[in-house]
Amino acid sequence: MEKPHFDKAVRLVNSGDYRWNAGMFVFSFTTIIESLLKHQKPLHAACEKWFHIAGTPAKLKRALKKDYPELKKTIL
Repeated sequence: MEKPHFDKAVRLVNSGDYRWNAGMFVFSFTTIIESLLKHQKPLHAACEKWFHIAGTPAKLKRALKKDYPELKKTIL
């Protein structure tokens, strides 16, 4: 369940039938870039483009709006 209200979250955890998944992952920048380059070349290319224009928020916003929907969705 995604973000239950506090009282419900307490009941779920206290029941012992559920586990909490914070969904947090920590990787070095290099690991992410190398993995994208190896496994997700189109996403790597898009990220490289976005990284280079990130200092100009208006350009980045336009690029994300255009590029992101065109990326192939990956479902695991």
